[in-house]
Amino acid sequence: MLRVFMMRPFSCLALALLLPSCGFKAVNAARSDYRQGLAAEQAGDLARAREHQFAYHRQALLLDRPFMAAQATYEYARLSGYAGDHRAADEAFRSCLEHAGKDPETRLRLRYVILIEYARFLHDQGRHREAIGHYQQAISLVTPSNLQARDPIGFAEFLEEYAVSLSHSGKRAEATNARSWAAQLRRDHPGKKADYPRRHYPRTLQPGQRIYDPKGPFPKANSPEAERRRFSPSVTPQSE
Repeated sequence: MLRVFMMRPFSCLALALLLPSCGFKAVNAARSDYRQGLAAEQAGDLARAREHQFAYHRQALLLDRPFMAAQATYEYARLSGYAGDHRAADEAFRSCLEHAGKDPETRLRLRYVILIEYARFLHDQGRHREAIGHYQQAISLVTPSNLQARDPIGFAEFLEEYAVSLSHSGKRAEATNARSWAAQLRRDHPGKKADYPRRHYPRTLQPGQRIYDPKGPFPKANSPEAERRRFSPSVTPQSE
């Protein structure tokens, strides 16, 4: 689910629905997996949610829609991280950033969300030196849009995580500055909580989850429809 600080969890479904019409049947089928993945996640079935978002990811890559491909890969990356499948999550987050670097629409609408979640993923894995750069890039994109005023405690929590990564990397002065900024936001908004609780990324594979090889091997697909028949749990049973 695309969200950051104040963003309503399922609000970005609307972003996908704004995509231009081309190959409507295939696009609509891919969106169906996206919607079913969100519903499964909301119901607490993360394994099935991940299967649907993986199917969405595989279909979107063949639809020649850069924003849709980035969105699908982001959802799959996020759920892979929650599953504890670190290699798949890391590969997918990197792929998201590549999409954002090549497509202006994706860079404008999605890049900061990817940076925030990838920074948090790296932070939770103890990869603090890698996380710092992504925190910094996200902050440079977030602060001009005034998100800290719209969800100040969510932003304060983000800064506190950033400070932890800075401290682990020996950057004590920068960590102190980040903590001071976060503390000021908390003082300015006493009793307020973050709009959306932050979900942490575990370091071990979670019960009921499985490893997805980030490099495949997958047979060459000729169409999104073929990918949906192969991977969507609404079309074909998924085996462990």
